[in-house]
Amino acid sequence: MAETILAGVFSLMDRLLPFAFAEPAFMKRALLALLLTAPAAAALGVPLVQHRMAFFSDAIGHSAFTGVALGVLLGVSPSWTMAAFGAIVAVAITLVKGRTGLSSDTVIGVFFSTVVALGIAIISREKGLTRNLQAFLYGDPLAVTDAELLWMAALFLLVSAYLAFLYNRILLLDEPVSGVDVAGEEQFCDFLSKVHRDSRFSLLLVSHDLSVVSRHADRVICLNRRLVCSGATTQVLTPENLAAMYGTDAHLFRHSQADGHGHLHDNGGRRGSVQE
Repeated sequence: MAETILAGVFSLMDRLLPFAFAEPAFMKRALLALLLTAPAAAALGVPLVQHRMAFFSDAIGHSAFTGVALGVLLGVSPSWTMAAFGAIVAVAITLVKGRTGLSSDTVIGVFFSTVVALGIAIISREKGLTRNLQAFLYGDPLAVTDAELLWMAALFLLVSAYLAFLYNRILLLDEPVSGVDVAGEEQFCDFLSKVHRDSRFSLLLVSHDLSVVSRHADRVICLNRRLVCSGATTQVLTPENLAAMYGTDAHLFRHSQADGHGHLHDNGGRRGSVQE
């Protein structure tokens, strides 16, 4: 079954890439390996950076060095010891962080240094061990096997399914209609509302335009160097809260529908940057 699938993929690659360099089977496997691993790694990088776990992932990645060294030293497949040791380090970091008052960076930094030092100690003990580590640590795309391609494909599908169904989907927009005329603003907001209804993702909007906020936001958080108010949009956009954000006697002034704009004014006639 697997051989039939790969044969069909290779046949398709022959038609899509009619070049001499892509004719050998090892080149096809190398290209497929890159196409499977690069998007998965990039996709996982987004939540890692968003949750400020870049240093954590770096520590787990360097733990592979020690895991491979242990596998070669013990005569066990380094692929298994690498994954197992990485999982142990991840659990240990999480437990230590949860049971102590130390910051995340401190805990991760200690484990990072420890696993690298342990790996160096292991390879220093055995002569010639360094040469055996290179293939596992850096890999060789041209040496990818059919079985490894299937594992990569399974991992790619697993990552895609996680991001599509389990990850908290959220769209962040910062002043998306700034400088846009009224007609364009309405079209853009209507489009967002339609996509939101169809896709059911979360939408986080940063805006000074109260017309957008009042028509399209379910909940709102108002800031003016501090938290002024938060809650349902219809309940928090009150004269008192507007005054706390924009000054005393601030109020919403609505233009005619033909004009389409509404601006925030105070009694001195100054127009604020917020629209309604």
